[in-house]
Amino acid sequence: MSPPVVQQTIAAFRQIMGRDGSNLGKRRIEALADNCKFFRTEMKKLGFIIYGNDCSPVVPMLIFMPGKIA
Repeated sequence: MSPPVVQQTIAAFRQIMGRDGSNLGKRRIEALADNCKFFRTEMKKLGFIIYGNDCSPVVPMLIFMPGKIA
């Protein structure tokens, strides 16, 4: 990896762990969790089949009848 990429990665982990003196990392992780929960809920309401753990930001979904949405 190039030095700028390494520095950016280190800075991101410091922020996530709160070692930068702020709670910005914690707030971003909480916002990601809230957004994922909202996205999963709304996709299920539309009739999509959603796989995976409900707490994961990765949302695998099965699309087999796109005409069902209309």
